Amino acid sequence: MTDPQSPRVQRRPMWQQRLLDRIQDLSDDRGRLLREGYDTPPGAGELSMLAWRTQLLQLAADRSEIEARAHAIGIPPAEIAAARAGGSRGRRADLNPEPGADAVREHVMGWVASDVWQIQHMAAIDVAHRMRAVTDAPRFEPEPWMVAQFERNLSALWIRAGNVADAIGLTVDESAGMWARTSSDWQRILDATTHSYDNEAVEERWRIYARPGIETSVIRDATAITLRVDVALSEQPVRIPTPHAMKTAAAAFLSDSSSGADAIADAIDRALPAEADHTRWEPAPPADPPQPPGRDLDTGAQP
Repeated sequence: MTDPQSPRVQRRPMWQQRLLDRIQDLSDDRGRLLREGYDTPPGAGELSMLAWRTQLLQLAADRSEIEARAHAIGIPPAEIAAARAGGSRGRRADLNPEPGADAVREHVMGWVASDVWQIQHMAAIDVAHRMRAVTDAPRFEPEPWMVAQFERNLSALWIRAGNVADAIGLTVDESAGMWARTSSDWQRILDATTHSYDNEAVEERWRIYARPGIETSVIRDATAITLRVDVALSEQPVRIPTPHAMKTAAAAFLSDSSSGADAIADAIDRALPAEADHTRWEPAPPADPPQPPGRDLDTGAQP
């Protein structure tokens, strides 16, 4: 971060630093918009003010979600607060790595980390969604096609993350912190997410993650990815846990009773196979060559 008043912290992996940068920039964006105010010409009614407030609320919500992710992966609260404070003082992040193979790998690692986070978040939300339907009076019941679409979105994200991890030869050391490996990791993730969501928040996020556009964009990006072989460092890249494994782990920590855990485990087993492996999409050659993915792969909404 660029704020000279921020405390010195240890160098973080680039994908983690990017989260802090995003928090800082969103804080700056919101401060700028707040200071600019809104323009209400005669006869315009309150539309300008309402649009201004909507933008402010969206920026605050986006920052809150990224801060929750930062807390969930173990970034100290002091560093998160420093990023927010730097942005509120009008200081933007300044992270411009030198071009080269290392910079490419670091950038692409961010794609993997983003996908893996979304998979974990979706797994936790889905388990909470199912569990609350079992333990509480059902208030929401998604259509079967939405449930199926949610699972396809999960699988598509996992396949893309695996494809990219394989392409760059992601190592065990590089993947540290990208997904939960211990009970304390999962507890921290759930404390920052589902434990703070009420039923409506769970339902909202679940439905956002169930939209068809996620699968469509993920498949498009995954089939367009072409990375040079010489950026890979490992011939045996680390394997990303399956959505099934993540749901099972989340269920173990979200369950308050053995009966609830059994019900969720049964639902998970019906939804996903217990064993799976990364699968590469090998589509037939399209009429027009696919466009390479943009600077940031689309992972859909980031609730």
